[in-house]
Amino acid sequence: MNELTALFSIVPGSAEPIYRQLVDQARRRITAGQWAPGTEMPSVRDLAQALAVNPMTASKALGLLESEGLLERRRGLSMVVANHAAPAPAADRAELLRPALERAAAQARELGLSDTRAVALFKSVLQAHKGKPPGQPFGSSALQAASGLASPDPSRGEKQSAGTVSRPRSAPQGGELPRGGPSPTQETP
Repeated sequence: MNELTALFSIVPGSAEPIYRQLVDQARRRITAGQWAPGTEMPSVRDLAQALAVNPMTASKALGLLESEGLLERRRGLSMVVANHAAPAPAADRAELLRPALERAAAQARELGLSDTRAVALFKSVLQAHKGKPPGQPFGSSALQAASGLASPDPSRGEKQSAGTVSRPRSAPQGGELPRGGPSPTQETP
């Protein structure tokens, strides 16, 4: 199962649907020539179990790749990378990166980062991935160190989870009851 999870990496909390993450990763690997024609894909069941996703999600991803002509179905056997799926030229491969860079640029603007800071962060992420096999997720602690983002503050009840910092909700002020009425342990006046 470890080799299957090395094929794909998903971000469950992402705004991008999991099936789309799988399709995009497979498309990039096939286009880059990392998966040669004839490379066997895992079965829907194996992929779903390895990534802890719904089998319908894995099936949808593989089905979309088949409809794009990137995968071929073999009766009774696993799907394979299509024979006509050849690596694309570098310019075409670079265009596959454009949507991710556009999202990153928009987020950099929302965060008020300068162009210099955003480019420096991207370069540090590239350096952190140097020598790693493709598909290995980038650790949130390394990202925080590279970006200079603050770590969660345990004294304020903050905790780190899947790349985000969660903060506790503030308690109701001055006799306010939480929505939904009193809790079983609260007395009503």
